[in-house]
Amino acid sequence: MDEKVKWTHLTCAELAKLLAEQGFKVSRNIVRKLLKTHGYVKRKALKKSLPAGM
Repeated sequence: MDEKVKWTHLTCAELAKLLAEQGFKVSRNIVRKLLKTHGYVKRKALKKSLPAGM
């Protein structure tokens, strides 16, 4: 795991909703741009391959 990468489990829409609850009115597109600008990525599940013979 790369220590430099910042990530989140939340979607851009979820983050926009949380910000709106705190008084910041932003769209999910703005949230996406801000995350990209600051080096955040959406956490993705890793696919594991099955061992040979299964």
